[in-house]
Amino acid sequence: MITTVLGAIALMLMRKVSPQLFLLLGGARSIGSEDMPALFGIVATLCRRAGIAQVPKLYFLPFGVPTAFATGVGDQSVIVVSSGLLRLLMTVS
Repeated sequence: MITTVLGAIALMLMRKVSPQLFLLLGGARSIGSEDMPALFGIVATLCRRAGIAQVPKLYFLPFGVPTAFATGVGDQSVIVVSSGLLRLLMTVS
């Protein structure tokens, strides 16, 4: 019984703390539309096509492997893009 209650509490806290904690531990930093306007344009277009009303915040992860992921829920949603993926996208375009 105690483990079930503790598990439920952990799940509730994880939803609030997890994205920020993960970004902090990973060394990700927030980027603004003035930093990477093309990337923001792409994300805004994809959100509009998918029917997502609010564009998630974008974060930059200094990591050489090309990767991107999303985390968070609702207004705490973020998309993280690595330096490796940005470098690859710049060479393709």
